[in-house]
Amino acid sequence: LPDDESRAALLDLMSVRFLVVESPPPWLDTRYRRDYEVREAPFVFENPNALPRAWRAIRGEAQPADSQAALARLVDPLFDVHTTVLLDPLPPEVATWSAPGEADAETRLERDEPEHVAIRTRGANPAVLVLNDALYPGWEATLDGVATPLLRANTAFRAVLVPAGEHVVEMRYRARSFRRGLALAGV
Repeated sequence: LPDDESRAALLDLMSVRFLVVESPPPWLDTRYRRDYEVREAPFVFENPNALPRAWRAIRGEAQPADSQAALARLVDPLFDVHTTVLLDPLPPEVATWSAPGEADAETRLERDEPEHVAIRTRGANPAVLVLNDALYPGWEATLDGVATPLLRANTAFRAVLVPAGEHVVEMRYRARSFRRGLALAGV
């Protein structure tokens, strides 16, 4: 952990709910809830601002090509990691969104397996559904059963655009090397 809280937003962004540390920096006590039943190291802190693993962003920005610039943007105090996402590529329609907060929006994991995730989401406005799981070649997405582009979110995660209303997003891992192997075996 850093000596100051300048990068604490990254813990929120990565859905880090609990921290277990031997010697906590002083800022942990001011930002997170400490479990005072644990009286000796390692100490346990709860992050009440951690994003859920699947969440809806109502704003998007183009992700800088340089990873250091992207990191600098994510920890910028003016960047709200709870409502905004860096996307690569940035779909043109996202740049025009000016939706207010979505108090009634809902996102729920319905299936959570290593190679198949299903998420039901509902909201009054279009949004970017972000899944804080690593984006890796071989992942594919569908929106209500129809193939949809999978976007890189916040430099490392998966995202899909969802229109207003209720929808089911499914992400499946289908290794291309496995499919190529099957095709070669068939030949």
